[in-house]
Amino acid sequence: MFDFSLLAAANEATGGAAHFNWVYVGKHAFNLTVLLGVLAYILKKPLSEFMKSRRREMSEKFEESGKKLAEAKKLFEECSAKVANLESEIGSLKSSIAEQSQTEKQNILLRAEEEKETILKEVNESLEFATARASAAIREESATAVMSAAEEILRNSADGEQTASVKTFEDAVKDGKMEGKWLPRN
Repeated sequence: MFDFSLLAAANEATGGAAHFNWVYVGKHAFNLTVLLGVLAYILKKPLSEFMKSRRREMSEKFEESGKKLAEAKKLFEECSAKVANLESEIGSLKSSIAEQSQTEKQNILLRAEEEKETILKEVNESLEFATARASAAIREESATAVMSAAEEILRNSADGEQTASVKTFEDAVKDGKMEGKWLPRN
C-alpha cells in the first residue's frame, strides 16, 4: 500500500509545500512507453497470427455448429414424422400379426386333421387285426367244439375201424394239416 509517512517526510523536507516531481514521472512514463512499444513490436506478428487462428477456429466451430443444428432439425423432423405415422404403423403391425396367426391356425388345423387321419388308419388296422385274430380264435374254438361233439357222436355209434379213422382225422385237424380240407369218402 501507499506509505503516507514518506509523503509527509518529503513535505517537511521541502518546507511544507506540496511538491510534484515531474521529471521522475516523465522518466517512468517514457520507460513504460518504450517497453510497451518494444512489446508491441515483438508481439505484433504472433498476436496477429493468434487472432487470425482464433477467428478461423471460431468460424469453423460456428459452421460445424450450424451443420449440427441442421442435422438435429432434420432428425427432429424425421422423428416427428415417425410419431405421426406411429398409429398407422401399429395398425399395419396388428393386421400383419392377425394374418400370421390365422395362417398358423390353418396350419395347426391341417396338421391336426392329418394326425386324426393317421390315428384313424392305425385304429382301423388294429381293429382289423384284432377282428381277424378273434375270428381265427372263434373258428378254432368252434372247430374244437364241433370235433368234440362229432367225436362223441361217432364213438357212440361207430365201430373200431371208424374210430381209428376219426382219430386220424382228429390228429390232422389238431396239427393244422386238414384246415379247409374234407375227409375223403370211403
